[in-house]
Amino acid sequence: MTDKNIEYYNENAESFFNGTVNADMSLWRDKFESYVANGGRVLDAGCGSGRDSKAFKQHGFSVVAFDASKEMCRMAAELLGQEVWQMRFDEIAFDEEFDGI
Repeated sequence: MTDKNIEYYNENAESFFNGTVNADMSLWRDKFESYVANGGRVLDAGCGSGRDSKAFKQHGFSVVAFDASKEMCRMAAELLGQEVWQMRFDEIAFDEEFDGI
């Protein structure tokens, strides 16, 4: 059975991407980044358009991004120029691999 939320984002990926990719989240990102060591490893969980992952990469962080929506992963991967994993929060099996999430 397909999750209705994932189905929604797959069907509306382009609209969601276009509506969020340029949103100014710098205030929140700056605050987050102040807690992460320079060049640290960041997990962008539920990355959506990849907007934040892109900013983290531009600020020198190593980024692993994932989203449950196949279409959002595809679009974010294009934006980032790197693989974006398709997975759900309940599939997370990382153990102390990241400096910030």
